[in-house]
Amino acid sequence: MKTLMARKHSLRRDFRGRLTVVLLVVLLPPAATLIWLGLRLLEVDRSLQAQREIEGREAAAAGISASLAQSLAELDNRIATGETPEGVLRITATVTRVSGEPPGRILWNPNPPSLQEAATMPFIESEKAEVRGHPEEALRDYTELARAASRSVRVGALVRMARVQRGQRRIDDALNTYKALAKVHDIAFNGAPVDLIARREICRLLKDSHRLEVLRANVEVLVSDFLANRWTLDRVNWELNADDIEQLAERPLGISAERKALSATAEWIWRNSGSALSESGPRGVVMDGIPVTILPSSETPQNEPRQFQAIAVGPSVVQGWLEHASQSASVKAGRFSLLTESGELFMGGAPDSGDAGRGGVRRNPSDTGLPWTVVLSPTEASRAAASFDGRRRLLVLGLIAIVLLLAGGGYVLWRVTERELAVARLQTDFVATVSHEFRTPLTSLRHITELLQEDDEFPADPSGAGRERRKTFYAALERSTERLHRLVESLLDFSRMETGRKPWRLESVDAGVLTAGVVSEFQSEVEARGFRIDLIADR
Repeated sequence: MKTLMARKHSLRRDFRGRLTVVLLVVLLPPAATLIWLGLRLLEVDRSLQAQREIEGREAAAAGISASLAQSLAELDNRIATGETPEGVLRITATVTRVSGEPPGRILWNPNPPSLQEAATMPFIESEKAEVRGHPEEALRDYTELARAASRSVRVGALVRMARVQRGQRRIDDALNTYKALAKVHDIAFNGAPVDLIARREICRLLKDSHRLEVLRANVEVLVSDFLANRWTLDRVNWELNADDIEQLAERPLGISAERKALSATAEWIWRNSGSALSESGPRGVVMDGIPVTILPSSETPQNEPRQFQAIAVGPSVVQGWLEHASQSASVKAGRFSLLTESGELFMGGAPDSGDAGRGGVRRNPSDTGLPWTVVLSPTEASRAAASFDGRRRLLVLGLIAIVLLLAGGGYVLWRVTERELAVARLQTDFVATVSHEFRTPLTSLRHITELLQEDDEFPADPSGAGRERRKTFYAALERSTERLHRLVESLLDFSRMETGRKPWRLESVDAGVLTAGVVSEFQSEVEARGFRIDLIADR
């Protein structure tokens, strides 16, 4: 019996394994194919999206290049009519000088006009006395030389006289001396105009003597004249005087970095070869950290064959052009940058070195005719990328849902199939059991029938043995018929319960009583064959 049960369990495990393998073979290839197709679809969608982004950047780069070219053309037209917008400087450079228009926009001049230098030789001995600590002796000499016939000697004497007076704290005398020097406009002292030195020192004396009202008036006039380029200075002198005047005014002069950069550009143009600049064409340069665009002029005056003319455009103007170009090109998928000819960042965000591999677009000056290289770099997150991410999430969720549906459907199919096959096995076992149950009463009926056919008329027996034997046969026939009837009724009841026409009713049954009934039912049959059934049931 144990061997039979183990075999049945083994057959059941084998059946489940074969069913699982069949379902996997049926479901796994479609699921794997579906996942592969989904991944391929994602890759194709990504490639198409990247291609669309590149095409969009190509179109945007072309649009912004055209807009910048149009802005340059409009600037040329305005300059041709004599208008010079704010942030733009017209530069004229020759071998000996450099100038800018409108006047006053250049802060310093790399080659300022030469001024007569104040005399120094007549004051050697007097300066030695001053250094040795004899200011009165030096002052007498300076006062005497201030009446000399030579104007340069007189100016040199006044400068030194004011210095001694200031050292002696003779403020009023020093102020009067410096006021006299402030009227001199054509002589320099140590390379700086004397009148500028005098006016600066007047303000310093007024500050030291706390004459604040007079100081403010003098400082404001000094600042105004200095910013209006009343004195033509080289860069070193200009920066030194600018620092001194800012300290006197106790505020910045308000000179923009753009104006300084335009002045530095004028100096750079003067120091470089005009012919080389003309041949190089428009270019973007970075002056003192400020981007400046240089547009050489094609016009060369007949009387100045070595004269070079150019237009310097400040960053504020180019920034306005760039913003207008970006708006007109409807840039949404990247950021613009302008680079110089050497690849240095001119304006905009610095492009990454790997932008070209990620779909960046670059337009060189040789292609656009612009002074800069136009670069449109892809952004990390754009609308197109967000759209692709949304589609990717939906597709992944769809694939997951389909895979889960296949897995769930396969599991349900496996369970249903197993259940149906189990029901089929139960039906087979039920048929076999019922057939076995029918065989026993049918065998009895057949045996009794054969006996009756062999000897239908029992001989007369005074003791009544033949009659008792006939009763025995009839009783056995009745029991077998009753058993068959019960089996048929049980089958009919089972059929009614399966179709729902009769409800199931579960009852508790005493196993001993049930077994005793079965034993008593077979007891008479086995006794006729010479056997006996003994039942021992614990109550």
